[in-house]
Amino acid sequence: MQYIINDQSIVFFHGGKPVKVEKSAPEYNRIIACFDLPEDQQADAIAGLIDKKVGEFEQDGFTINPDSVTYEGERLPTALADKVRSIAQEGLPVKLFKKFWDSLQHNPSANSVRQLYDFLAYKELPITEDGCFLAYKGVNRNGWSCHGNTKTKVLQGEVNSEGRIKNEVGDTIEVLRRDVDD
Repeated sequence: MQYIINDQSIVFFHGGKPVKVEKSAPEYNRIIACFDLPEDQQADAIAGLIDKKVGEFEQDGFTINPDSVTYEGERLPTALADKVRSIAQEGLPVKLFKKFWDSLQHNPSANSVRQLYDFLAYKELPITEDGCFLAYKGVNRNGWSCHGNTKTKVLQGEVNSEGRIKNEVGDTIEVLRRDVDD
């Protein structure tokens, strides 16, 4: 397969049309690697990457296309769909999102479910292999939370007069569910 490469992109023909892939594109390095394959395998390998990027494909139970992402026929919210699409286009597995999605379907708070996707996207919180996500709590150097609310009923944990809660490694904090901003 013939191509033209410069310091900003690579251009080659795919499906009878020129395709330009910028160096900043997530699939750029994988396309370059395809040119190390035997010549009779290059076109198929590149087609797999390009078709994944622009067309519809399935991976780990997800149907992924440029307009939407569904899992078992259910359309994912935009923020989560964008993340699944991005990871899939980079050639990474999206299995952890299946576990995350399955867990989320058991959450009894509709408000939490609706707000979670944008929260995860805004804070760029990672989803773990077991389908959970890693979050953090803002604390000062002395271990007290940055913000407090004297109206929050703390069931377990140390709280000061400003409503700030002590958050040291190993501490278990429990508050009334109704006092948690879902």
